[in-house]
Amino acid sequence: MRKRTYEIIAAELEKRLQQNPDYRLQTIRELSLTWGVAYQTMWKALHVLAEKGLIAVAQGRRIITSAGAGTQPPFSSNTTGRLIGVIRNRIEQGIYKVKKPLPKMRYFVLSEHVSYATVTQAYFRLAQENRIHRIGRQWIAGPEQPRGVPVSSANAQPVILTVMSAYTDWSNMFQNPFLGQLMIPFSNELVSHSIRISPALLSLQHGGASAIPATMESAESAIKKLGERYGGTVIHTTYPDEINLKSWIAMLMGFKKPVIFLDSVDKGEEFTRKNLSTGPGFYRLYFDERAAIAFALTQLANVGHATIGIHGYDLYDWSRRRAVRIKESAARFHPAIEIIESAPAEPVWSKSGASGSGRFIARLERQAGLSIADATSRDSARQTFKRLLMKNAPSLMSLLADGRPTAILSMNDHLARQYYTIFQLLGVKVPEDISILSFDNIAESIYVPVSTIDFGFERLGYLAAHIFIGDIPVKADLNGGIPGACMLVDRGSIAAPGDTRRLRQLLGG
Repeated sequence: MRKRTYEIIAAELEKRLQQNPDYRLQTIRELSLTWGVAYQTMWKALHVLAEKGLIAVAQGRRIITSAGAGTQPPFSSNTTGRLIGVIRNRIEQGIYKVKKPLPKMRYFVLSEHVSYATVTQAYFRLAQENRIHRIGRQWIAGPEQPRGVPVSSANAQPVILTVMSAYTDWSNMFQNPFLGQLMIPFSNELVSHSIRISPALLSLQHGGASAIPATMESAESAIKKLGERYGGTVIHTTYPDEINLKSWIAMLMGFKKPVIFLDSVDKGEEFTRKNLSTGPGFYRLYFDERAAIAFALTQLANVGHATIGIHGYDLYDWSRRRAVRIKESAARFHPAIEIIESAPAEPVWSKSGASGSGRFIARLERQAGLSIADATSRDSARQTFKRLLMKNAPSLMSLLADGRPTAILSMNDHLARQYYTIFQLLGVKVPEDISILSFDNIAESIYVPVSTIDFGFERLGYLAAHIFIGDIPVKADLNGGIPGACMLVDRGSIAAPGDTRRLRQLLGG
């Protein structure tokens, strides 16, 4: 196949650079005139050399040659440094996943307002740092070979221990819509790197014959038998007080491998490097509930909500704690956000899971002899459901009756699904009459248009795996803490406060 003009020029310039590493190239415009070609043709030729690491084009189109053939180009401008920081941070945060292709150069040219030469320089510099590598013409996030756990072979698969209460807790963590967001990406990343996860269980009563009985002595013995195959330990018990976590962590840290405490219940700063007297190998990965609550209230306050209702907060210990934190956070706003609370004394709210919410609505439909569709189309059906709700869910109805709260901050997605369906039965429009915001972003949430706060569990699972894999730096604070980065999943249930008179009219009388 006949070479194109720019390829011929690139080959000739490459030959000259190989023969004389100190060969000084002219500017692009001067080279265009020397070779008698268009500016764009010369630019393409130089781009070929830049991809090979032979040159870099600095600001002002000044061409910098590398010290010799195959050497990476220098880091030559503040613009390049800024872009390197952007890409490096996204790799470390798990936005650009290890083993996955980086965006095309054009993406950064358009999104970061830089030249193709700047992107090329940034990629080569990151390759020097072993943050990325190239396969063919594609740049891939992460190094070619991880440097953390030992390299796997057919008879020596690396092993990560996970300390749990019982086998049911181990299996439920993958099925739980809340914790599964963390455990599934965690296990997937490890498996993709040929690393085995072995549960160490406090109780073997309900299965788990292949698991390690997790007395401290048996776990220590198992780690010694693994030898070089041992890659570290994750501690995550459903009820962490069942074991002496501090003693466990002290024992595990003696093996000089990472120890991760997956703190899914936000137990606080008791488990920090400072308080545990551990070194940099200890990490506490947690969801920052206070930050998530402040973030949720900010989303509502930003559109004008100053009076917010909470309901269902006395169901469980975690929901009571969350209600206290909501009130504490609301008081710190200026002006303070008013929180109106209504505790559900009735048993109908005692099951806030997916099946519980479905049964409640189904029972209302059976009692009424009507469907939700009937309530949305017929006023008489809506009045029937209203009477049933006054009887079955008086705490929620009393919370809304005077029209004071302009938004509901739901304790979790399961309750939010019930609220949304109940509002449909009452003819209340979301978000025109009242806004709803929830927490968790569980998988079932996608079927109901209620906005929710994602705690960042998927990212935490990914980062936990790569602490063991060791292929990218995972940044923690000085105490080993890595919080989940919460984000708003906007499904259209938040808007500015509506006319409260309509809500009072629908619920009054």
